[in-house]
Amino acid sequence: MQSIRIEAATDGKFLVDVVCDCGGNGLMDKATVEESFRHVIKLNTGEIKVLICNACQSEYAIRAQESHIHVLNKIPPVDSRVLFYEGTRYFLSNFSAFKVVWRDVEWMTSEHAYQAAKFDDEEIVAHIRNATSAHEAKKIGRAHPGKERQDWNEVKVATMEEILRAKLAQHPYIQRKLRESGEWHIFENSPRDSFWGRGPDWKGENHLGKLWMKLRAEMV
Repeated sequence: MQSIRIEAATDGKFLVDVVCDCGGNGLMDKATVEESFRHVIKLNTGEIKVLICNACQSEYAIRAQESHIHVLNKIPPVDSRVLFYEGTRYFLSNFSAFKVVWRDVEWMTSEHAYQAAKFDDEEIVAHIRNATSAHEAKKIGRAHPGKERQDWNEVKVATMEEILRAKLAQHPYIQRKLRESGEWHIFENSPRDSFWGRGPDWKGENHLGKLWMKLRAEMV
């Protein structure tokens, strides 16, 4: 940001006067259609909102504090990012209906394989494998706290990469669609998950998106 000036009122309304990096006509609440440089937005303390530049369409995530607004992050422009969670890029999601053979076992989805990988207990693994949906597999995986492999936190990213590699290798459709994304940044568009996804403030670690970009870079 080149500049940002906030006038806060006691009723939680903030008068925002900002200038984007591009030096254009400032930012506006993405949810509005206002063209003005200055505008009023109402946020609750701790709430996150996205502002968009009128001139270049860059987006910024902001959070309301008790007496000011904090700019959390500049979000990559729309024309350089691929978002998946639901919608047209759903094939990148672990919940998408693509079977995967991993470690000589066929799994209904990559989510089934990932959740099962957490455990050495064969009964839990079988329960996850037989789950009727990715949502159920995840639910079962979360139902056994304390029973995960002791090294799970150390190996979970590498395990996910192994599963995604298998999924990609086994589905030409995913290979084609991944190539079509070019060099765009890939984000798991989850506002709740700051480890695998972009998180509520777009500062998430986005490990799932990074893994897909790594696999894409290795494709010939």
